[in-house]
Amino acid sequence: MLPDAEPSRLVALPPELIDRILQYLNPVDLTRVSETCRALYVRAIADYLWQPHVQDNVPGQSVHSSYPYASFRELYRAHDPRWFLPKYKIWFSDAGLPGRLIVARYDQRRGCIEAYQLVANNRDDTAVPWQADPNVLIFAFDPEVKLHLDMPIIRLPADPHNDPYVAEAEDTPANSFQPEIPMRVSTIGHLQNSFIHARRLPDTEASARLASNSSFPYRHVWPPPTIPTEDRVLGAGLQPSACLRPTDAARSRREVCDRAFRIRKWIEMREIWAPLLAPGPVHIGEEVSTYATLHPALYTPTPRRPFRGIWVGHYGGHGCEFLWIHQPDDDDDDDDDNDDDDNGDNGHDGDANGAEDGARPPEDEAEEEEGEGEDEPDANQNAPRRSRRRHRRRRRRSSSSSHDDADVYRGRLLAIKLTGDANVPRGECSWVADDLGRGGLVRVATEEPFAGVRVVRSRGHVAHTGFRSDTYVDSQLLLISHDRLAQYWTSMGHISYYHRVDIDRFLVPK
Repeated sequence: MLPDAEPSRLVALPPELIDRILQYLNPVDLTRVSETCRALYVRAIADYLWQPHVQDNVPGQSVHSSYPYASFRELYRAHDPRWFLPKYKIWFSDAGLPGRLIVARYDQRRGCIEAYQLVANNRDDTAVPWQADPNVLIFAFDPEVKLHLDMPIIRLPADPHNDPYVAEAEDTPANSFQPEIPMRVSTIGHLQNSFIHARRLPDTEASARLASNSSFPYRHVWPPPTIPTEDRVLGAGLQPSACLRPTDAARSRREVCDRAFRIRKWIEMREIWAPLLAPGPVHIGEEVSTYATLHPALYTPTPRRPFRGIWVGHYGGHGCEFLWIHQPDDDDDDDDDNDDDDNGDNGHDGDANGAEDGARPPEDEAEEEEGEGEDEPDANQNAPRRSRRRHRRRRRRSSSSSHDDADVYRGRLLAIKLTGDANVPRGECSWVADDLGRGGLVRVATEEPFAGVRVVRSRGHVAHTGFRSDTYVDSQLLLISHDRLAQYWTSMGHISYYHRVDIDRFLVPK
């Protein structure tokens, strides 16, 4: 501070007020404040200010250690600006037609950010005839979902400049922005990997690309239009070297897209063939894949949208595939069976007594209390009145249950493939039920193993190899529970299951 400068009013505040103010600052502003003067620097580097910023980006576990750094401020700076990787947890790629689904997490035992591919296999391959139609087979499904821990997709150490492999591959200062970061993810010496920050496509370019080609692969825009997002980048899963431009990589922190990134892989021949081919290392078989994410709100179930989530299904010879099941909000619903009802009995505004979400009306409890503790003669005398009360309670509960069903079973349900196969690739819709409500209801099943299950009309997406001649065929969706569904592919003569995947159980390294 200059001798004639006016003393800062902020510094003159009591320390506890300064600390309270600093708690509202984001990491960038907190860093700027720490650079103003010694007094604010001492307060702005405190662990209690920086630990929450680390914790905000690490879901599923409590971060209590800044290892291998002495402070959480140093830890945050070490992984900045890549904290978005564990923050958004799941990432799906455009690699080929199948794609890939990975789970990113923070390992506080080593202070590193890592990501592994999520894989699944079916432990029960039996098939039994359906009671309703013996010509239809029900394929059993007992999925084992796990991370492929033998081969990490991402591994960003806490201090890459202390890694001899990284130090050899880069010559940039430790505090400068690096658009591409080498990673050691394989023990195979010639296999190289790097993490690349992606640059967001301008809205005009993304819209123009999607408008000029509304079919797969959508002029390589990733994620595809089936995924709602404001951040799209240029993908390269099918033509790596032909699609990407130098401007598609972020060149500064300001340009970093926190909803997408790229992984580059190649084989580097330094010692064997390089002297015979060209000076310096030779890259062979280069592959670039682009990853995008889903906002957690899109796959987090709610009482009225309980089917939202990440699911796994079995697709015969193609094996297990992961899907995002999208149950849109009312704003997006094409179906509203009760739009004309405004009297509170429309199935989503609670019952006439003001009970919401199936809550029990207070008068029910009061009526139950009446008659309790009475002696036997009075109880017999009041039996008709108690019978009428029980009847009213049952009627209210039935009405409440009907309202709950109307809240849940309405609108559309879409299954979007996060991983795909040679017929219907990643990013495409696998099936859609246009109306879970009365308009789409086929029946309530009575036969085992689906007795009592709601069955609605749906449309299944099928195609020839290479996603040629794709079309939608009539099918039926069986709403077994909020964690289990089944799809009756009528033209194929079989029923296959879908199970919900709990992503959070993979977030804590063991």
